[in-house]
Amino acid sequence: MKNIYIYISLLILVAIIVIVMAVNYFQLKNVIKRLYSTGVICVNTTDYDNSFKGNNPGNIMWFGISDFTGESGVTNGTPATFNDVRNGIAAIGQQILIDYKKHGYTSVDQIIGSYAPPIDNDTASYVDSVLTFIQNGANITLQPSSTVPDPSTNPLLLSSIIQGIIFNENSITVPLTFINYCLQNIS
Repeated sequence: MKNIYIYISLLILVAIIVIVMAVNYFQLKNVIKRLYSTGVICVNTTDYDNSFKGNNPGNIMWFGISDFTGESGVTNGTPATFNDVRNGIAAIGQQILIDYKKHGYTSVDQIIGSYAPPIDNDTASYVDSVLTFIQNGANITLQPSSTVPDPSTNPLLLSSIIQGIIFNENSITVPLTFINYCLQNIS
């Protein structure tokens, strides 16, 4: 009779250990997933090479001249093609900096209004979404018409805006570390 109690006790102990390990596994998996999605863990640089049509996650339009590294196109007013996704992401950053510095678009609604005009987009929802990415990624709370700090001096802000644009264009959240990697050589 004692052997049965010992056997049952061991089975219960093993079951408890298996349950604890399973719970820890799923908790660890969720922690890793959260670190990955927020960009704390960087992805392999080739993870996104085939995720975006034409390696253009920002849906940047072609207008007959190559403004960005690796950019080409066929027909004016159609999405450009990039030789790799890193150049496609860098082009989004370059376009934001051009809009901010040269065109004077200093608020999120101006930047996104230029980038995603109301004729083709629900710009108000797009702006709200990008503001959420800025709040979560750069920890900056802004209103749509608030002046944005200069993104050329705040890489986390620039990456957060890009992250919001990519999400709105593709429903994919690219980690901030990967975006930062892509922005290393822009000015």
